[in-house]
Amino acid sequence: MQAGIGALEEISAVRLLQSYRLGRREFNGVALRQVHLLEAWLAGVSLVAADLSKSNLSGAVLRRANLCDADLSRAFLWRTDLSHAALIAANLSRATLIRATLSHADLHCGSLSHADLRLADLANADLSHADLRCADLRYANLSYANLAHADLQGANLTGAELAGADLHYSHGA
Repeated sequence: MQAGIGALEEISAVRLLQSYRLGRREFNGVALRQVHLLEAWLAGVSLVAADLSKSNLSGAVLRRANLCDADLSRAFLWRTDLSHAALIAANLSRATLIRATLSHADLHCGSLSHADLRLADLANADLSHADLRCADLRYANLSYANLAHADLQGANLTGAELAGADLHYSHGA
């Protein structure tokens, strides 16, 4: 494990990007509240338990990133690539994920209440035990997604693709 930033220590977006470009991939527990990382390339980065609340990561590439237990509440993730990302128990409540790519992402036990997931690609995503209350999933691709035990109360699934999705024991919608 690399030495450096401690739990919830403030870090700037510039410092994160510079460190990433120099080969550092672990930024666990950092505080990046309200940062702007538009179109940033952060594939494979580890931001476990990081605070990214109210941040703008639109167009960023976070493919295969580890964001378990991260706080992305109220974050703006328009067209962000989170494919194959680990987002177990992450807080994405009230986040904007319009047209985001979350295919094959692990969102098990995640909080996505009131999240805007319109036109998002969630194909093959694991949303089991996720809180999707009042989430906007209009026209989202949920084909082959695991929604077992998910809470979909008040969620809007108008036009969503649900072919092959596992909805066992999910409730709501």
